[in-house]
Amino acid sequence: MLSRDHPGVVNGVRPLLHEMVDRDDNDAVRRLAVIALRNGSAERATIGILTALADDDEAGRELRETAGKVAQQLRRKAGPTR
Repeated sequence: MLSRDHPGVVNGVRPLLHEMVDRDDNDAVRRLAVIALRNGSAERATIGILTALADDDEAGRELRETAGKVAQQLRRKAGPTR
C-alpha cells in the first residue's frame, strides 16, 4: 500500500518512517523506510533527513546511496521552490 498510487498512506505514516530512517539499528529496515518515503509528498523535512543520511560516512554505502537518490527524486518532484 505504500506505493506511488497512494501517497496519502505514506504521508500518514511519515513520522514513523522518519523515526525508522533515523534510529533503526537495521540498515535494511532503514533502507525500506527511505524507499517508502519516495512515494510520499516532497516535504522539506524528509528531503533534509535523507540528504543528511546520504552524507553520513558512518551509514552503510547502500543506505547512503538510496537516501541520496530518493532525496534527489523528491527535490525534482518538489520543483524549484524547495
